[in-house]
Amino acid sequence: MKPSVPFEKHHSEFLSDPVRARAYLEVVLEEYARDQEESALLLALKDVASARN
Repeated sequence: MKPSVPFEKHHSEFLSDPVRARAYLEVVLEEYARDQEESALLLALKDVASARN
C-alpha cells in the first residue's frame, strides 16, 4: 500500500498552483455569498496565503 500524505501537506501543494488556488477561492466565495460563514472564508484565505509562501 502506498503511504499516505498528511492532509496539510497535500492541501498546501494543491493550493501552490495559482489556477487551483483561484478555483478554490471562487468556490469559497460562492459559499460565503450563500451562508456568510466568515470563519470558513478566513481559513481559506489563510490556506492560500500560506501555500504561496
